[in-house]
Amino acid sequence: MVAAFLARAAMAEPDEAQDVKRHLRELETRWAELALAAEETGGLKYSTNGGRQHVGLLRRFGERGKGWETLDSMRNIDVQVGLRVRGED
Repeated sequence: MVAAFLARAAMAEPDEAQDVKRHLRELETRWAELALAAEETGGLKYSTNGGRQHVGLLRRFGERGKGWETLDSMRNIDVQVGLRVRGED
């Protein structure tokens, strides 16, 4: 899957292919670090019920804390895209 992503990035923007590969490796390393840190508090959790502190791999865009800053709503997307649904006129 990573190889397919990198191949597609290279087709889209050949001059940026090495930077994309480097950035993806940095993200992979950071993700692994966060996952290891989560083991100390019982592993990865979907929610933090009971007030217990857990390490999160994701955080909402604009929020402080650890984890990847992540868009969680289509309202956060800036680019407009036209869609065509197969079978519709």
